[in-house]
Amino acid sequence: MSAAEVAACAKLLEGWASGLGAANGTPVLLTYMTDTRPPWALGLSAAHYKIPLVVAGHGMRWGGVGIKLPAAYRAIQMLSALLPQYPVIFADGSDTVVGNSLGLTVTKHVASLLMGRPISRSSSSRLVANLSVDSVLLSGECGSYPLCYREAHERMPTFLECRTRSSTCYPNSGMFMGSPEALMRLLPILHNISQHGGGVEHNEDQAAANLLYTSSASSRVEHAQLLREGRLSLVIDDESDVFLSLYGCKFGKTRTIGHGLWLCHEGAYDPLQHISRDGNSILHTDRAGRAHRPFLVHASGIHDRLLKAFELGSPRGNRTNWYDVFARDVLVDRHPVVVVDSATQGICNLTTLGALSPISRLSRGQV
Repeated sequence: MSAAEVAACAKLLEGWASGLGAANGTPVLLTYMTDTRPPWALGLSAAHYKIPLVVAGHGMRWGGVGIKLPAAYRAIQMLSALLPQYPVIFADGSDTVVGNSLGLTVTKHVASLLMGRPISRSSSSRLVANLSVDSVLLSGECGSYPLCYREAHERMPTFLECRTRSSTCYPNSGMFMGSPEALMRLLPILHNISQHGGGVEHNEDQAAANLLYTSSASSRVEHAQLLREGRLSLVIDDESDVFLSLYGCKFGKTRTIGHGLWLCHEGAYDPLQHISRDGNSILHTDRAGRAHRPFLVHASGIHDRLLKAFELGSPRGNRTNWYDVFARDVLVDRHPVVVVDSATQGICNLTTLGALSPISRLSRGQV
């Protein structure tokens, strides 16, 4: 965004920002979502838990990572000017849902550390010991995709240590969290790597995340230099304290998916076998038997796994399922949503979830 665009958006959204109050560890949830046709699970769940929500690219034509990453950057430019003390979580919009209220998770502790603020009380999470103001937290998953990057990962002591206690040690770019400043350093690097990648690595943010994360242990010294110059530290949420990936690994440890795509992993693992539902909340149990309440749940690849996680059954005829979980509150459709680079609402505007993704009375079981 130009300085003039940022200033105009800051003025337009000043009331929304001031309504959020002083920064208290609550993150702003950002997604790139061109189509929010109902039922939109991420929007409904964010409204249910009263999470500040920003949508980039609404109504635009999907153009892949080459569009998504720069669009996210423009939105974070605005947020950096408007809410510099608020951390930002970026999440894929079509296959992610808020899994727990903030108060039940360690997310606020994590957010405070990412913003350079000490936490007021101790946390049992292993994660908080590895975070700083220069960190970006990435979701962890069981497999390496779109190519097998195992060799580079195995040269990293953090990966080898992770494997002794977790099955989700590979990065997933579908969810990440950091300060606006850190994310504004990260996104151009990911975009640069994705644009210069060849074959299946071209225009692929998942490849870029793997290449950047392993750059200190690989032969691609240019990526390691970008990480050093960006003053960034990438940390994987390998115990699903904040981000839970539902992608399951099965069959052989290395297999071809087709069209030049490969997936490798360290053994069969199905996250659905390690979760339970507590009302509207999702609990995840790690190898040591400790229960974690992730803030976001992501079903990359096979989106129907979100329905299974929330015990919503078959995807057929599921149009009211997400409403049953999150939209019983009549105020959900009034939840404010900031749109950035919208096809119909311009560079920035303030709307509501109900206007962006209409919620009918029938969907609530009303007549």
